[in-house]
Amino acid sequence: MNVPFRNSLLVVGLIAAAALSRLLPHPANVSPVAALALLGGATLPLPWSVALPAAAMLLSDIFLGFDSIPVTLSVYGSFFATVALGRWLKARPSPVRLIAASLGSSVLFYLVTNAAVWQFSGLYPRTPDGLVLSYLFALPFFRHSLLGDLAYTVGLFLALETSPQWVRAVRRVAFAPGAFRRSASTP
Repeated sequence: MNVPFRNSLLVVGLIAAAALSRLLPHPANVSPVAALALLGGATLPLPWSVALPAAAMLLSDIFLGFDSIPVTLSVYGSFFATVALGRWLKARPSPVRLIAASLGSSVLFYLVTNAAVWQFSGLYPRTPDGLVLSYLFALPFFRHSLLGDLAYTVGLFLALETSPQWVRAVRRVAFAPGAFRRSASTP
C-alpha cells in the first residue's frame, strides 16, 4: 500500500477533507481522526504520517477547544499509536487487517482516554471501582467510535484505492475531443 509521490497530494487532500468534517455536527465520538491516522500511517512517510493527523487535530481543536493537558495528550497519543497501526497495515495490507486496525484503534482510544479521564479529570474516584465506572459510562461513546472509525476507515481507504478510476473518468470527460471547444455561435 505504498503510495507513489504523485498520489501523496491526493492523500493529503483526503486527510484535510476528513479533518474539516470534524467541525461539522456529528454524533459524539464519530470522527474521522482515527481513520486519518491509519491512512497516514499506511500511506505516508514519516514524519508526515504523524504530522498531518496531528495538524488536523490541532486546527480543529482551536475551534472546538482543548481538554486538560493530560487528557489532551492521551487523545493525541492514541492517534499517534494509531499511526503505528497504519504502519503495521502497510507491511501486509488486506481487508481483514484493515478492519482489525480500525477496531484496534477504537479499542486503544477507549482504553487510553478513559483511563486519562479517570486519572486526571476528578470525575471519578481514583480507585479500581472509579476506573470501572469511567469505562462503563463511556460504553455508548465507544459504540459510536467503533462504528464511526470503521465507516471512515473503509471510506477513506476505498477512496484511495479507487482514486485512479476517478482520475481517469474525469480526464475522459474533461479532455475528450471537443469537450471545451467553442461552438461556431459562441463569441
